[in-house]
Order: sequence, then C-alpha cells, then structure tokens
Amino acid sequence: MPDIETLMDVWPEEFESLLDSVSLPPPELDLSLLEYVKTLCAILDIPVYDNPIESLHLMFSLFIEFRNNPHFQARLGGGMGGGGGAEEKGGEIGGRNMNFGGADVMQIDQN
Repeated sequence: MPDIETLMDVWPEEFESLLDSVSLPPPELDLSLLEYVKTLCAILDIPVYDNPIESLHLMFSLFIEFRNNPHFQARLGGGMGGGGGAEEKGGEIGGRNMNFGGADVMQIDQN
C-alpha cells in the first residue's frame, strides 16, 4: 500500500482541472459495493486487493489528512465549523447544524 504522504503528492494540473469540472461517481450507480469501492480507490490511486478493508482504511485516513491539512482548510474556507478538530461536536453542512459527537464525517457533495 502507498503511504499517506505519497497519496497527498500534488496531482498533475490536468487532473486537478478535471476534478473541478467533473463530480465523483455517485453511490447510486449500478455497481456492487465492492465495485464502487474499487472505483473510488482507483481515482485516488489506492490499490484494492482481495479484501478491500485495508484500501478503505487508507482512503478514509487520506480523507482525514486532507481535512486536517491547513492548506486545504484555507482553500475550503476553514473546513467544517472553522477548526475541524476532533474536539468539535459538530458543524454546519448545507445550512443545517449537525452534531456528530466529535466523529470524523465525510460528506460527498452532489452537484
């Protein structure tokens, strides 16, 4: 498995531009859960072997690293609730105040 630092390397400018104009595959696709996991991991350059658990763990660890990275917090306007730390009890998503008990929450925006 690649390490987090390798996965956080800067992507080619063409790929970054594509991500700005194309959304990730929605979960409503006619795919099994395993196929959907493989699709998302392939986009992120995370290999999937016989058991996808390690790949999923790496994908969610990567999400947490991006969410807590100061560069991306500034780019997204401060992230959830301004600080994004684990001590926070919630935040505002889509104009609704949400309480997640300090859990790390991943939101996929559907445009």
